[in-house]
This record gives sequence, C-alpha cells and structure tokens, in this order.
Amino acid sequence: MTQPPDTTRKRSADVLVVDDNPDMVAMLTDLFQQRGWQVRGALGAAETMIQLETALPDALVLDIMMPDRSGIEVLEMIRYHPHYTHLPVVCLSAAVLEPPAMEFIQAFSLGLVSKNELDRLIQILSGILD
Repeated sequence: MTQPPDTTRKRSADVLVVDDNPDMVAMLTDLFQQRGWQVRGALGAAETMIQLETALPDALVLDIMMPDRSGIEVLEMIRYHPHYTHLPVVCLSAAVLEPPAMEFIQAFSLGLVSKNELDRLIQILSGILD
C-alpha cells in the first residue's frame, strides 16, 4: 500500500539575495542553502524587480551600496509597490551610512546588518523564516 503524500511538510523558505558582487551572492547562497532555504540571486535593481515579478520571496537581503541604483532606492521602490509593501527586507552594507539613510532603513526594513555580521543576519532571517 502506498503512503499518501505528506501535506504537513512545509516548503523551504525562499530568499532573494541582492548584491552587485557575484561572490557575495554566491557566499550568501551557500550559507542560506545550508539552513535549507531556497535562494535566488539578483545583481542589481533591474534584476531584483524582475525576480520580484517572477515570484515573491519570503525575505529579501539587500545590499545598500550598488552602482546602478542604491539599495535605498530599491527599498523605496519595494515599499511603494502595492504587492511588496509587507516583504521582509534585511539590508546589508560594509559602509557606515549617514543618519538620513539609517533612518530610512530603520523605518522600512528589518534593519541594517554589516557584511561582517553574518551570524546576526542568519538570526534575523531565522526569526521570520524558520
């Protein structure tokens, strides 16, 4: 007799990683996949918007310093788009940001994490994905 499919098992969380550095995207992809999360990558603002239109992720990790459009601009586009207003976003940066940028990030995301604090990033994402 065959077993019915297990409908109690949750699907894997889907995380979209946005960074202009492909090495950072690859490193975060490996890190998140070790936690059992599905990961998609985008190398800039245009790719991010295409990925969001394709399928809404469970969370977005967003680099702030990107050459085509800053992460602040991408976050603003996301927050003002009616389908993405509740998407959990965690911002990443290796730089120290000016107070107006910090205030915007604090108001419209789950926070800013330094690129050398990946344990903190995992902790924040685990709180919403696990």
